[in-house]
Amino acid sequence: MDLSAQSYRTILRSHSDAIKQIEAHEATNSVITLSNGSFYLIDFTIRIWEAQTFEQLYEFSYPKDDLCMIIAVHPAQNIFVGGFQSGTVRVFDIENTCIVLEKRFHYGHY
Repeated sequence: MDLSAQSYRTILRSHSDAIKQIEAHEATNSVITLSNGSFYLIDFTIRIWEAQTFEQLYEFSYPKDDLCMIIAVHPAQNIFVGGFQSGTVRVFDIENTCIVLEKRFHYGHY
């Protein structure tokens, strides 16, 4: 915190629960982490980190009733895919922080 300028700078962010998966995204020089929340902690997020400084660049949230089970990065484009417990597959645009495609392939209960 810079008291004279009355501003602050975030030095470190983290997930508030265990990290389930980590993927390197070489095309963007970033790291993508997936965390599933638990009963006590609510961290249903996928986060994008700058690989050199580990500064958080982006954060994607998802509903706790449809857990993200796995993520995969595209080798050349600024996108990644998440596979969800409901059978839904979502393609995320990192730079625009949005879902560009959503398809549900499997209909079953786990």
